[in-house]
Amino acid sequence: MSSHHAVISLLYYEKATKNHQHWSYLDTDQSDNSLPDPELDFFFGSIDNIPPLPPIEIFESDHEIYDPEIAFRTDNVPRENNNDVTLRYVPNTSTPLADRDISSHLTFQNVGPDLENEDIPTSASLKIHRGSLSMMEMICYFKDPSLINNPVSIIRVLPEREKEIAEDTGGVLRDVLSEFWGYFLENCTLGKTFKIPSLRHDFGYMEWKSVARIMMYGYKFSGYWPIQLAKTFMEQCIAPGDEIETKELMSDFYQFVSVPDREVFKKAVDDFSSVDIDELLDALETHECKARPTDNNIKLILKEIAHKEIIQAPKYIIDCWKTVFEETNAKFIDLKKLSELYEKLQPTNRKVVQILKFPDFMDAPCSEVSNYLRRFVKTLRKILWKRFLRFCTGSDLLTAECITVEFNSLTGLERRPTAHTCGCVLKLPKVFEDFMSFRSEFDQILEHNFWVMDII
Repeated sequence: MSSHHAVISLLYYEKATKNHQHWSYLDTDQSDNSLPDPELDFFFGSIDNIPPLPPIEIFESDHEIYDPEIAFRTDNVPRENNNDVTLRYVPNTSTPLADRDISSHLTFQNVGPDLENEDIPTSASLKIHRGSLSMMEMICYFKDPSLINNPVSIIRVLPEREKEIAEDTGGVLRDVLSEFWGYFLENCTLGKTFKIPSLRHDFGYMEWKSVARIMMYGYKFSGYWPIQLAKTFMEQCIAPGDEIETKELMSDFYQFVSVPDREVFKKAVDDFSSVDIDELLDALETHECKARPTDNNIKLILKEIAHKEIIQAPKYIIDCWKTVFEETNAKFIDLKKLSELYEKLQPTNRKVVQILKFPDFMDAPCSEVSNYLRRFVKTLRKILWKRFLRFCTGSDLLTAECITVEFNSLTGLERRPTAHTCGCVLKLPKVFEDFMSFRSEFDQILEHNFWVMDII
């Protein structure tokens, strides 16, 4: 395997050897809830109180050894004898981060021998930390509208402030997009199954436009689209003013509300006399309903609430995203294509099994392990089949045409599944005692969603 492929595997501390490089993991609770590194001196308390932003280093694609960290705030005050555990007050004398343009901090590298040809595309290297910090880093970078026109190279930084040994040839980008949208959906949206972006005091016009650029960039260069966002909401961003079909609006609304509320609403529509009125009133109060529900008006009330939650509440965000889509001067996606994406990218157990590609000729041990894999994927829960896809391809959506399965002879303490995310290749040992052993070892990998890329 050439050195440009990123290889993923789980680091078992009891299995680690000096001569092997592979995935390692940190428990999610430990990585997400740990305190910020005091040397970074970083805190997202209030976006208006952040002092002037120093230049952000953008590395060239050849990955030089010198590795300065991104500093989101610095006041040049000595740290000695400072026992404060909260952010020191600094008067807000500069332009807030929401209004700053980081394009002056981006450096681009021409691709190709003719550096005088303006038509030759340029590329930039973006340094992205693993963890929750990555969301704000991506948003800051993509405030520069020129980034959506050219491929960028991603440099990942571990929580220990060390660079991952992985070259971005596709898999790293998919992994970054999956991580970004995971944090975005968790911190910036409301809803159960389908999500709707929600206003935040620290997100202004530039921040919301930057999110739209990340969406467009991910679709353009890796086919990634955040299908967790309600389709009727996205239709208003792409084709505002088009009449919304009541059936689609209510379908998205039922996926937006909680499961108990969904059951109550559907029961009220189907047979109003059988619904628990107190339970229905509690569900409607969650959405600030002002009318008394009856058998005659319950459908109209739910339609009005659905329109408020999906279209009216995020109207400012719709306007921001619509502006970005119009600025491209290109119909990169239309409503028909959008519907196809929501169907194509949605992973299921059956779809994942279908894209597994095995060797044409396999001996008895390989055939047995291939059956283990099919059986394992068929029984995965939704959250785990998305992690399986991300482990194999870097993306938690069905962006890959196939996952090529190969076999190796690893045994004993070295036995573990590995994956080349750039080529969407899954490598499995061909010797397992039984299906339970196979399931146990793969479950240990998928249960930990913090992995580190390495190169072999």
